[in-house]
Amino acid sequence: MDASRSAGNGRLSMPYSYGVARGQDNGSGKPLNTIDPAMATLGFAYEAHGWSARADLRYHAPKDASDIDPTAGVRAGTTQFSSVPAVTTLDVSGQWRLRKDVRFTAGVVNLTNAKYWLWSDVQGLTTANATSQADAYTQPGRYVNLSLVIDF
Repeated sequence: MDASRSAGNGRLSMPYSYGVARGQDNGSGKPLNTIDPAMATLGFAYEAHGWSARADLRYHAPKDASDIDPTAGVRAGTTQFSSVPAVTTLDVSGQWRLRKDVRFTAGVVNLTNAKYWLWSDVQGLTTANATSQADAYTQPGRYVNLSLVIDF
């Protein structure tokens, strides 16, 4: 969704989204580990002639213990890694139209440099393996995206 209005010589908008799903195994009644926890995004964008800027807050909810079958997808005798905390990150970006057919975009992703996991990446990882391998499943820290697009 997007709420927008004119502001000065440009347009200010506030895109947002929220998603959540639930489910359980019809046979056992246990939760499905393949369902990701809720996620919400709130952005602020400004577009003017020749340039634009944007900031996005992204919230990933924790995976509740009641939504985890601790034995599904892991070998017998082991338990599903479930220490996936909630996290909020901030992404900022800007775009400059250098000419009608050339634009330059720059952005900083995860400006907060948060260390976090996505449930879909660690689903099936056991607590025994998580001690030594959990960091291998984290999302990237702060990084920069740069692009130059030429239309022809």
